[in-house]
Amino acid sequence: MSGEPTVIADGVSKRYPGKPGKLFPPVVSIFHRKYFTRSSRDEERKDAAPILLMGMAEDPDDLDDLDDDDDDEEDEEEAEEEREADPEAAADEWIWALRDVSFEVRAGQALGLLGGPRAGKSTLLRIIGGRAFPTEGRVLVRDPVSPPPTSYATSITLSGRGTFTPSVLLGSMLAGYHPRVVRKHRDEIEELGRLGLSDEDLEKQGVVVQRLALAGSVVLPAKVILLERLPEPDHPFTQAVLERAQRRLREGASVVFASRTPDLLGDLCDDVIVLDQGRVVQDGSVNGRAAVPVSPPIQEAGESHPLAALVSAEVKNETAQRPTKRRVRTEHDLLIELRLQTNVQSLEVRCGMDFTAHNADVPVRLELPEPVSLQRPGTYVLTARADPGTLEPGKVYQLRADAVISHPDEPTPVVLTRELGRLSAVGSPVPGASDQDAPTVSHWSGGTAMRAESEWSID
Repeated sequence: MSGEPTVIADGVSKRYPGKPGKLFPPVVSIFHRKYFTRSSRDEERKDAAPILLMGMAEDPDDLDDLDDDDDDEEDEEEAEEEREADPEAAADEWIWALRDVSFEVRAGQALGLLGGPRAGKSTLLRIIGGRAFPTEGRVLVRDPVSPPPTSYATSITLSGRGTFTPSVLLGSMLAGYHPRVVRKHRDEIEELGRLGLSDEDLEKQGVVVQRLALAGSVVLPAKVILLERLPEPDHPFTQAVLERAQRRLREGASVVFASRTPDLLGDLCDDVIVLDQGRVVQDGSVNGRAAVPVSPPIQEAGESHPLAALVSAEVKNETAQRPTKRRVRTEHDLLIELRLQTNVQSLEVRCGMDFTAHNADVPVRLELPEPVSLQRPGTYVLTARADPGTLEPGKVYQLRADAVISHPDEPTPVVLTRELGRLSAVGSPVPGASDQDAPTVSHWSGGTAMRAESEWSID
């Protein structure tokens, strides 16, 4: 590995809108556009009893329902006015898929990208492959690069739309390869792509197309090879792809390999960076030249595991009279409820919730201070109450609930996570609530979070 780097990433950041964009503005009634002003006669009518039209029930409960609808509209208008008054709150609607990622890859070197779902691995490959542009920073690729396997598989799939069978030749042309080059390697790509597939797997078009895309990435000529989503390490196809990638490395190519597990990265990569929510949390070597570990200390299992499941999570104000519509007021107590279900005995659990604001260095975390023991199977509700001012008004927070569980039958702790989307904090600042010297707590993912004082109970 010598000479100039073939791939240089300098402070790469990428963000996407949190909500789908609207091509046309919504249709608004003329009565809501403030074309008409309220007169003194209207004030007199306001004090009069309401008039029910034909077909409307005369039950007083129906009038309450109408009042609730009016209150809902007022809440929506209030939220819209707060958003317009605070431009930073509107900017917080963007989600950062990558944040300040930097690295270099030289000729003959293989770089591994390790991370779980939504870590930013695929986004980074798409930027390197020229399928996306970074919002901030830059990526410089000096040599020809293969398309990301996901984009390559999409091109092969498009070549088979209608009554045609997906074609490696047409799909490679859509991905940017010259047909003369593809014809020389078409038989080799098809043979490698179908290696180890059973008759049942051959009938699944999605599996075949994904294998053909991976095979084409390591077979077709390119100086920078992008790989991701390989099967388990013992699969014949995986071994054949890794052997072909190692051969290409000896010939002077570079490889960027994204994976969710460190097992495959150790067979191919020299250096590894660990991504978590778009940020680099660890970096080092898998060949003993660095002391930074690349494997996560605990097992991530998503929302459910054979031992337990994180059924639901809710954030609201304790004094709320109706659903908060994804908004909480900062001057009221903050209340969260986590519903955990288990089918085993003697389960030890520690729960928490992260509130990550836009451009925040560390999230605000409500965490159970001591683990609790669930002796019997059943459904448990863990409730946390935080003081007013825990969240800052005018900010939009990304929520994630988690529960780290331990059991004698499980060799390592298991973490259950549940993404809850975004939550807007509105209201007025609470005097004395912001504390710059707030204590931090070590997060199970390896990072740190700012601990917020909270009281916990379990039912």
